[in-house]
Amino acid sequence: MAGRCKVKKQVNNTGPHRWLPGESGNPAGRPVGSRQRIAENLLKDIGSLWDRRGPEILERLADEEPAKIAAIAYGILPKEAFVKIENQLDPRLKTLQNMDADALAALGGLINAIKEAKADGCEPGAVFAWVEEDLRARMAVPVEKSLDRADNDERQAANNRNGDERASR
Repeated sequence: MAGRCKVKKQVNNTGPHRWLPGESGNPAGRPVGSRQRIAENLLKDIGSLWDRRGPEILERLADEEPAKIAAIAYGILPKEAFVKIENQLDPRLKTLQNMDADALAALGGLINAIKEAKADGCEPGAVFAWVEEDLRARMAVPVEKSLDRADNDERQAANNRNGDERASR
């Protein structure tokens, strides 16, 4: 029997030494509400430090680590503040954000031309109405050409229809 191992008996862990529901294994443990008191005391101490040295701390952070100021503000401000700010942005700014570099450069050139023409004292709506009117005049097609183009388009469509009918026979 030298090759046999002794196996320990399994202990029954459900006996009377287990805690009953609602009983604590450490009756002398942390008192109820002590964590809340610690947090309150910490906030009081931070508030006291802030009252004494807050502006000095901000100045140092602004000089040495400006990103931390933004992180602190982001952590302190309620999230609703960011949603309100985002919703208040002018929807036309999205158009500017979606423009490519060439279009933005052209828009900048237009604004410079307005300033150079000394029209920047006028109402912006009036200036842009002038630009729109000028564009329409430059891009307009004379009526005769427009009618000729419509007639050509109509003839072409009729020819296409006739060609389709012949092909189906």
